[in-house]
Amino acid sequence: MTEIEDRVSVIQAVAMMKSHLVTASAESTIAEAIDRMDIYQVDELPVIDEMGGYVGMVLEADIAAYFLNYLQSASGRDGFQAAAMRPLRDVIRDPIAAVRDIEPVTWQLVERLLTADRRIPVIDVSGKLIGSLNRVDVIQALIEHELIPKREG
Repeated sequence: MTEIEDRVSVIQAVAMMKSHLVTASAESTIAEAIDRMDIYQVDELPVIDEMGGYVGMVLEADIAAYFLNYLQSASGRDGFQAAAMRPLRDVIRDPIAAVRDIEPVTWQLVERLLTADRRIPVIDVSGKLIGSLNRVDVIQALIEHELIPKREG
């Protein structure tokens, strides 16, 4: 393990996470999720159950693909309004693997954020969604803790 890997591992996920999340319920309609995405100008929403547990993620692209498939199918004759009233659980993608709030932010987790997942859900011991790690916040924390060399000028 390199020095930078050692230094990253001492920071817990809770110290780098964003706790103010725009979420949607799995029982919300697709139309409600679209409205939330529009109001808050986000292109993805963590989806939670009635207890606040993390269920999965829904992306704008998932909703677009759902509508395209819906219109191309026989039921597409009912139009967008009928499709929009379906429950959000119909378009939830497989959950992005969440991390526990007390887990150390490992170098592998940083690499995962920088290369694959734009956002990683953070859950507490009960599985309740309490925040998310996102690329910008993690990069800022790494810079703040002098884990990434700062450029002069």
